[in-house]
Amino acid sequence: MKFSQTLGRWTIGSMLAISCLAGGMASAKYPDKPITMYVAFAAGGTTDVTARALAQGLEKILGVPIAIENKGGGGATVANGLLASKKPDGYSLLVSSTGSITVRPLLMKLAYNAQSFRVLSQYTFYIGGLVVNADSPFKTVEQFIEYAKKNPGMTYASSGPNTQQQVGVEAFARCKGLSFKHVPTKGGSTANTALMGKHVGKGFERQGLPWLMRPPAD
Repeated sequence: MKFSQTLGRWTIGSMLAISCLAGGMASAKYPDKPITMYVAFAAGGTTDVTARALAQGLEKILGVPIAIENKGGGGATVANGLLASKKPDGYSLLVSSTGSITVRPLLMKLAYNAQSFRVLSQYTFYIGGLVVNADSPFKTVEQFIEYAKKNPGMTYASSGPNTQQQVGVEAFARCKGLSFKHVPTKGGSTANTALMGKHVGKGFERQGLPWLMRPPAD
């Protein structure tokens, strides 16, 4: 069932990485036990779905089980901080967003920075967009802007604070002279739920593909 209209879009990337703490990688027999893949957003969202598909493919290549653990929250900073604290032995992987690794540490104090990780692969990129409920009167961005100017303080949902979605929305608002109220969630699926339930007036979601990361070793 169609629940939203897309009014605008932009691109966002995701990555697979490993922690960059000091220490060696696993032995030549790697892998010889199950691997944990942390997903930085809530279950059911685009990152989660693509991460599970990635894990299935890696299981066939590596020959060991890969357990998915969703650690949504803080616009991916919860999962990122968790991986940064892990031993870089190849058994803890992270699927997260590029911005949470490269941009977020410049905007707020965190337990990690871009050097805390080694990127293994950017395996997807997203097309992000401004969406509203299907029964909304807005059919174009121009109509939306006109209404927003007359009704400041409209709410919008994103996958977390200081994410690409929030930064993009605030830049859009500043450019157009608008004022919105941000409602952060733990991921795209929860943001969509808030929009479908009309708990927020609009959403800024991404659809497409993410990255694989691990803690880098010497």
